[in-house]
Amino acid sequence: MFLSDLMLRKTLKQIRLILSTYPRRHLYLLATGFALILCIVFFSRMELDSDSSKESLYNQISIVDLDSEVNTEKSLVFRRVEISNSLYADGLREGLPDSVIMDLVYIFGWDIDFIHDIRPGDSYSLIYEEVFVNGEKKLDGDILIAEFLNQNSTHIAIRYKLSNGTSEYFSPEGRNVKKAFLRSPVKFSYISSKYNLKRKHPILHTIRSHNGVDYAARRGSPVRATGDGTILFAGVKNGCGNEIEIKHSEDYSTRYCHLQKFSTRIKKGKKVEQGQTIGYVGSSGLATGPHLHYEFHVNGKHTDPLRVKFPNAEPINTGDRKEYIEHANNMLSSLKNYQILTNSLASK
Repeated sequence: MFLSDLMLRKTLKQIRLILSTYPRRHLYLLATGFALILCIVFFSRMELDSDSSKESLYNQISIVDLDSEVNTEKSLVFRRVEISNSLYADGLREGLPDSVIMDLVYIFGWDIDFIHDIRPGDSYSLIYEEVFVNGEKKLDGDILIAEFLNQNSTHIAIRYKLSNGTSEYFSPEGRNVKKAFLRSPVKFSYISSKYNLKRKHPILHTIRSHNGVDYAARRGSPVRATGDGTILFAGVKNGCGNEIEIKHSEDYSTRYCHLQKFSTRIKKGKKVEQGQTIGYVGSSGLATGPHLHYEFHVNGKHTDPLRVKFPNAEPINTGDRKEYIEHANNMLSSLKNYQILTNSLASK
């Protein structure tokens, strides 16, 4: 935009007024500012010359051509890991990326408590993807199939893209590996007291039934809702101290005691999701140290959280079932072939 003569005269008038008011030591700053104004006016009158000028400008600022061809490829990787120290350390030793190990823990976390259930001699096999862009590895992709042998129990999960566009993991028979409840409400804890109807209370020194499981953990450790539900109670109650009770359905509810504090916005009537932090480990109420007392109720009755069989999430729907079974058989065959080949090479 051009400055009109009138605007220019007004500007010069203001500059003369400033010069007569300010001391001489400010003249340098004022002159610099005036030169800057002239530069702005000068560049505002410039126009780029058609295509040649634009091309020159693009070259100067090194704009990348977004339309250039990108070649993306996915490569399959097989790994088998036998656990001698820990699932994580032994996985890294066999070349598994930590992100893939964490995905494995998430997939089987509904059936296996990875803090308490893992034993030396357990093993797992999996096929996962690596993503390459123009020949260079960019990221580790999804686990396509995984098999976990845990204390003589076999767990298998197969990834499948449903007709609605979402992807989930299912058993070979089409059961959703995801459960309605997490196995443990606290990560990185250990069980300090199990479900026991004839336990001697450590403070009261009387025989009182212990209707849940105690998870010892650092004070302030996050406590997770083990399933979707609605907060029935969040407050202080007798020997439980700070307590939260969640109703998950007409049949299931859970209880969390001795909390240090509640998570933000946790109150009666609030909806919570599985895995959401609802509070923090503490020692409020009758407690000898920081831990979480966790109860699982079925039809209003106390149940051992370590032994209860959790209900599954929705199985694969009828419309996807036929194609899924075919896909599952192909993936199981691929996993078996990799396992046979690996065992054959190891025996040589």
